[in-house]
Amino acid sequence: MDSATGKEDAMIGIVRCLSEFAQRYGHLRVRENGYSHLLFSHLRQEYGNVFMTGVGITLDDLQGHMGEAQEELVAKYMRKSKDLYPDLVMFPHRILDMELEEISRFNHLPSEAQPRLLVEWKFTSSFPTMPRRKVIADAAKLELLGHYLYQEQGHRPELLQVIFNFPAPGHKRPDHRFHEWYQQEELPLEVPHVKPVMVFDDGRTETLGEWCR
Repeated sequence: MDSATGKEDAMIGIVRCLSEFAQRYGHLRVRENGYSHLLFSHLRQEYGNVFMTGVGITLDDLQGHMGEAQEELVAKYMRKSKDLYPDLVMFPHRILDMELEEISRFNHLPSEAQPRLLVEWKFTSSFPTMPRRKVIADAAKLELLGHYLYQEQGHRPELLQVIFNFPAPGHKRPDHRFHEWYQQEELPLEVPHVKPVMVFDDGRTETLGEWCR
């Protein structure tokens, strides 16, 4: 599935899984690491051993790979960050079957083990507030990682930012601030390769284009 159609089909499949996850667990209130554990397990049941967490790069690794646009992203959104590790990495093969000695840094992986999809997520019901800067920094992180991998490997993985917009005690309705942020910010232009999707507790999904109509 290296073709554009294959990538699109893979993205559609992942979003479908996220929708199923939301329908199953959207009523549950747990900390974000609890949701992350449940989601990781759900995805692996569907796709097998192609996912890993704890794989990324440091900002030092990024030095020498940045142009003006990337330097502006770091200065604007990542000033306090040292590491760029997405919440989830999807590989094109069953990564644990490759018998690698290390799966922690993208620059230590062989070319056949480069990622196919990077995901960042946030669960609104896990936080009393959801700071704008944290959400935007996630998108900037994905864009920087995609640029790095394109520079290093000639291949940019799919970049997916997911907002699980689950209601929480005291906030019974979905949070619509995200729509406003993406409408007001220059972010869609600054991170053109990131595909944001919002997932509701009933399994309904919305893309950026649907938010900003």
